[in-house]
Amino acid sequence: MKIALVNVELGYPVDFWPSRKQSIGMGYMAAVLQAGGYETKILEERFSSHEDVLRVLETERFDIVGFKFVGFELSNDYLKAKIIGEAFDNPMTRAMKAVRKNFPDTLIVAGSHSASLWDEEALRLTPADMVVRGEAELSMLQIARAKEKGLGYETVDGISWLRDGAVCRTKEKLADMEALPRPIRLERSPSDWVMVNSSRGCYGQCSFCSTYALYGEQKCSWWRARSPSSVVEEIADEHSMGFKNIQFAEDNFVANDAGRARRIANKIITAGLDVSMRFDTRVTEVEEPLFRLLKEAGLKRVYLGYESGSDRDLNLFHKGTTTAQNIRAVRILKSLGIQVNPGLIMFHPLSDLESIEDNIRFVEMIGDEPPLVQLASEMFIYKGTLIHRDMEARGLLTRAPLTTYQIVDPAVHRIHKSFMQYVRDVQSRARKEIDITYRIGDIKREVVYQTSGSHLQFLKDLVADARRRFI
Repeated sequence: MKIALVNVELGYPVDFWPSRKQSIGMGYMAAVLQAGGYETKILEERFSSHEDVLRVLETERFDIVGFKFVGFELSNDYLKAKIIGEAFDNPMTRAMKAVRKNFPDTLIVAGSHSASLWDEEALRLTPADMVVRGEAELSMLQIARAKEKGLGYETVDGISWLRDGAVCRTKEKLADMEALPRPIRLERSPSDWVMVNSSRGCYGQCSFCSTYALYGEQKCSWWRARSPSSVVEEIADEHSMGFKNIQFAEDNFVANDAGRARRIANKIITAGLDVSMRFDTRVTEVEEPLFRLLKEAGLKRVYLGYESGSDRDLNLFHKGTTTAQNIRAVRILKSLGIQVNPGLIMFHPLSDLESIEDNIRFVEMIGDEPPLVQLASEMFIYKGTLIHRDMEARGLLTRAPLTTYQIVDPAVHRIHKSFMQYVRDVQSRARKEIDITYRIGDIKREVVYQTSGSHLQFLKDLVADARRRFI
């Protein structure tokens, strides 16, 4: 039995993924399937091209093809759609149709957060035979075994499918992270960042977060982690093969277990591993002694989800944090010489001039030239999230059941429209100036993450103009 795991990019108005990083979830799925005796091929567009992926799908027969339906709510087709059918008329669906046309008996599976939250629509509006909800490793293995043995879908955990026009669902099952084999990793160079998954989930309850929408209702499963020993053993094995750049591919590395983070750091130091690390964390987890130790172990950069410089917005987002805590966390990291990759939501449905100005003051207070993509950041509303239910109840969604919206405040609406056009123009010019293929390695981050005082000044000028016009 042959299986393909496919990651086709949907196309985004502002490019949020400038680097060539493998989907570690697909790597884990491939490892589990291969361990189960199934020949598995990973097809990632960012490692080849859309045309290359389609050529394989149109000419090579697979028994099962699994599609990673990632970034659906961020895609051009979704944001421009007037009806739900238009949102699903995208490169992923067209790739599925190519498989169905050329190989009618192939089982087509859709997965990822977006597919999980839009399972009924995916089943009705794409050629997908089933949707895997939540974590997919165990479900994909069960799907392969069920197809091989002619068993019914109800024997598979965590899937959705149609039977006589009605949606059927089985209960999800979380994987034992310690029991998973190491992910299959595609060809890479020593300068690439190796993705390591040391934990899953998050204990936070942020209103905009799809992770909480998927995990939050499952008691005791909001955050779970691998042991420090298994994590450091994986890092050591990668290090022995010449890979020194480690990115923890998870929502929250420290979470509510600072002791685990300390043990990982101490083991790396004791083993004498010369590595550079980066991870995501919440501002409440940033404490000077812990992060000093993590820096000694090789921590270079932290994605810090502070989200806003407005306490009103933080309450709307259910962050459970304050602007003062945001500033404290940034200052601790900067005092240690650790880079901060800022998580900021500049625009959302209820943004007003005060919240935009609060964010600008916050950016200036922490003293960095912010990345362009963060100044342009806007809230994407994921189906099933707390903010989705809130905005739906307020009647602010423009094309339900789509979760798109228009910013209510006319002044901020004008600012947002003008600034997003500015960002698209800047990115377009930057791409033209690149003398090698876009997306090759982390070196091309400047296309998206470029910093410049002129970007911030342009936004400030738009705000000043809007205040004159509307106030």
